[in-house]
Amino acid sequence: MDVNDSFTPACRKAGITDFRFHDLRHIYASHSAMRGVHIRALQELLGHKTLIMTQRYSHLAPEQLQNAVKLLDGVPRKGGIMAPDGMEIFGNYR
Repeated sequence: MDVNDSFTPACRKAGITDFRFHDLRHIYASHSAMRGVHIRALQELLGHKTLIMTQRYSHLAPEQLQNAVKLLDGVPRKGGIMAPDGMEIFGNYR
């Protein structure tokens, strides 16, 4: 039995349009990436041969990109790179 024999009528009954069973793989990949699953682990879980294919499946929400930039908050422009707890990680950089 094909999963779409049940999935498509269920979507129709629920009023869900323009959605395929395969879209669930994209949702899984995206939510896993946004929760910090390493891209190589995700590649293995999805059975992809290349990281490029895994990247096509895993999309980040705009907030994820903003949070990545916020990680640099508090880093001084000159001097050492500071960790969130105030400790210096590296020496001087320019």
